Amino acid sequence: MEFKFKGVRKRKWGKYVSEIRLPNSRERIWLGSYDTAEKAAKAFDAALFCLRGSHAKFNFPDDPPNIAGGQSLTPAEIQVVAQQYANNSSSNNQQPPTATAALMTTGGRWTVDGRWTFYTRLISA
Repeated sequence: MEFKFKGVRKRKWGKYVSEIRLPNSRERIWLGSYDTAEKAAKAFDAALFCLRGSHAKFNFPDDPPNIAGGQSLTPAEIQVVAQQYANNSSSNNQQPPTATAALMTTGGRWTVDGRWTFYTRLISA
């Protein structure tokens, strides 16, 4: 039996994706696609910290994120920080995530089967 994390869902091909809804809005921030549910949940926790602060209900309450300046980040910066936090939280040489560590480009395109797909690319600074 697999534990279900808030803000995480499993794609039919096995990847885990995470997104979070902005407060008082229907808008969502795409937090990325991950190979484990735990990494996706870590991304959600980082974004939740930025949006709701340190007293939010995290997936990992014993290991909450602590992101300096997190409450003043834009949605695009939250996305970058959440992805960094998820990918760095499992390593021993964890560095605090920063919103300026990467540049980001977003866009969309029509797929061959007629669907619109949105994408975000991170470009190392």
